[in-house]
Amino acid sequence: MTESQRCHELLNQETWKRVFAKIQRVQHGTLTLIVQDRLVIQMNITEKIRLTHSTTRTSETKMPVGTDRTDQTELSRYLYQRVVRAIQDVHYGQVTLALQNGQVVQLERTEKMRVPVWQGMDGDGI
Repeated sequence: MTESQRCHELLNQETWKRVFAKIQRVQHGTLTLIVQDRLVIQMNITEKIRLTHSTTRTSETKMPVGTDRTDQTELSRYLYQRVVRAIQDVHYGQVTLALQNGQVVQLERTEKMRVPVWQGMDGDGI
């Protein structure tokens, strides 16, 4: 299986288009991809709305890193590759993208692992 096929299997292009569209709409907050059996099964979005005291109105929508379609395609490709790399070793867990001022500033990967039943001194569980 080629690298491209493996990436497509982990996060197909249709799913990525939906994820990237959400990234483009969130100014401040997080977008979390829930991973199960190395596949993205769910997306959670937490958006922070900044309340300002100025009389100027802030934009609710954003265009990250330039408004040129070429820039958007390159940004999408770059983020896609980074997200796939984060997902590929996670059997169960999540990948979270943190957004500030409409830009992805951080990518976190959290993996969940099942542990065998813990036993205490008397043979009982925790």
